[in-house]
Amino acid sequence: GSESAQQAAEVLPLDLAEHFIARAAAPAGKASAGGFLQAGGAQPVFESRSSARSSQIYGLLQQMQAEFEAELSTAQKEELQAQADFKELSAAKTSQIESGTKKLDELQAEDAENQKALSDAKEDLALTREQRSADVEFLRNLKLQCNDLDHQWQTRSETRSNELKAVTEAISILTEDDAADVLRKSVSFLQ
Repeated sequence: GSESAQQAAEVLPLDLAEHFIARAAAPAGKASAGGFLQAGGAQPVFESRSSARSSQIYGLLQQMQAEFEAELSTAQKEELQAQADFKELSAAKTSQIESGTKKLDELQAEDAENQKALSDAKEDLALTREQRSADVEFLRNLKLQCNDLDHQWQTRSETRSNELKAVTEAISILTEDDAADVLRKSVSFLQ
């Protein structure tokens, strides 16, 4: 019996345990489980022997109950504060995670743009190098052609200069007085 009552007290809520303690310490005028030990109208034998100890135990239990209730109240307040702190921290961390995720997305988009720009720049560089090689080859051929044209021009200029010199000499010979007479005679002879 007492073991089951003890086990029940360990598992019952604080209010129910308080009720059992108050009932056990009820005044002697009420019928109790130990009433059969009473001798006439006197106090029960059990109560007379242990009433001093019982009142001390009852006082100790009341003090423990008050301490437990105070600790429970403090613990409940601390739990409510911890829940509020957790909600606040959770909201702050969620906000940080969202901003971090947004920043990560922005950085990934920027990285993708940079990778595309790098790829485009490498392709442009390859095309530019090919074009430069073609331009260098064209310039080399153009220099050869220009040198050839310069040589041809110089040759033609010398030939024309010689021709012009010969024509000038021919004209000077023909325009001399002696030559002019011979020319007139030959022209009249031809006529």
